[in-house]
Amino acid sequence: MDLIMSRPVRRSTYALTHLIVGLLGFIVIGAAMLAGSLASAHFNLLRSPPSVTILLKPIVNLAALGWAIYGYTFLIAGIDIVRWRPVMIGSVATIAAYLAHVIANAPTIAEEYKVIDRFSIFRACRLIEVVTTGETFVFNVAVLGLIGFLGVAIGFFYFINRDLPAGS
Repeated sequence: MDLIMSRPVRRSTYALTHLIVGLLGFIVIGAAMLAGSLASAHFNLLRSPPSVTILLKPIVNLAALGWAIYGYTFLIAGIDIVRWRPVMIGSVATIAAYLAHVIANAPTIAEEYKVIDRFSIFRACRLIEVVTTGETFVFNVAVLGLIGFLGVAIGFFYFINRDLPAGS
């Protein structure tokens, strides 16, 4: 980053490049998931193999979850000047959200503790429900997409307008 930021590269170009590469990564991962699902449906004898439409819904839901995680990590990276800290904070927040979701959905957990699931982004990633009924698919993808969009937009704004210390 020192070398890049010492060259005449606009901050907006630098941040936009990171955003484009991140989005391309989501596309590659989604395509790999679709190809793997189609290959497994082809090589395993299924009476009625799933259609591409049915396979795309969980892929889109997982991509939206990844986008939300990317968004709040991008926000932290746009605000913070230390390079390693945004990844650590984003990872800890994601793991904590996952643990909250798992604990809240444990069969032996008391009802009053199930409220912690409301604070987990994993609540919006219901892959089995997406494939079977799909009732909450659009809402969940919209919520996860909004979290990612707001994180990227605010992080982009902060990154472009912040001061960088001399040693960074």
